[in-house]
Formats: sequence, structure tokens, C-alpha cells
Amino acid sequence: GNTGTGTTDSNNYAIDTTAPVINSVSVPAGVHYNAGDTLTFVVNTSENVIVDGTPRLAIDMGGSTVFAEYVAGSGTATLVFQYSIEPGDNDADGISINGLHSNGATLRDAAGNDMSLALNNVGDSSGVVVDTLAPSASAIVVLDPSPTNADSVRYTVVFSENVTGVD
Repeated sequence: GNTGTGTTDSNNYAIDTTAPVINSVSVPAGVHYNAGDTLTFVVNTSENVIVDGTPRLAIDMGGSTVFAEYVAGSGTATLVFQYSIEPGDNDADGISINGLHSNGATLRDAAGNDMSLALNNVGDSSGVVVDTLAPSASAIVVLDPSPTNADSVRYTVVFSENVTGVD
């Protein structure tokens, strides 16, 4: 009638009352992402976990919560979650991982112990910048307002954000 903790093995019985935990969460590379790009997150657990259902990883993206959906890993110690960036998603100072939600799913080890959903050792996601807004020209200044047909026209274009590849 007493509940123990830990694990033990013998030829006659095996007892496992230790719940799996999240050892670490790997995040996407710290670069700029656009609409249509996929962010992949890997949740590494202390032991193999059987997933029944579709848990979700909550992500703070620019002050709004979006969810990376579970895509693979049941029966292993590596659970994979993905989020496809949508038009309108933006986060200039890097996303952050807010938590793992069961979303009605069960995450258990082979002995039936429920996994703790507390996140540990989450990778640095401050460099994962999401920008789905196209730059726009906010000003055009003609540097020589009265050119002759032998002159080149020179002008300066000011964009709403830094751009590259402009000739």
C-alpha cells in the first residue's frame, strides 16, 4: 500500500515510478525567418515517451501566442514540434518558448508515468527573428531637381527598414 519512488529490477518484477522529464529544448537557428518558413523545435526527454494525441509547444511571437504542433517522436526520447510562419507573424527581438501543453494528449513512459511538462534548458531563441512585413519606400528625394538630358538623375530612396540588393 505504500507508494515508492525510483526504479528497481529483478528477475521477478520491475518497478518504475519515476516520471520522465524534459532535459532540454532545442530551438531553430538564430536567423531571420519569413512567411512560409518552418520553425522546428526538439524536446529531449529523460526517457522514451509514448505520445497519444497532439501536444503543442507554446511560442510567444511578438506578444501573441502561437503553437508549434507535435509531428514526430512517440516511443523515443526526442519529440519534434513544428510551426509554419504565417503572413502577419512578426517578432523583431526574437521569439520565446512559453511552455508545453498537453492539448488533451497523454505523454507517458512505458510504465505509465505521466511526463512532467515543465521545460528545462530551453535554447536561446532571442536570435530567431520573424519578419513577414515587406519593406516600403517611405521617401524619395531627387538630388538634382533640374537635370538636362545629358545628366544622370540622382535620387535617394528611404525605406521603412534596412534593405539589400537595390541597384
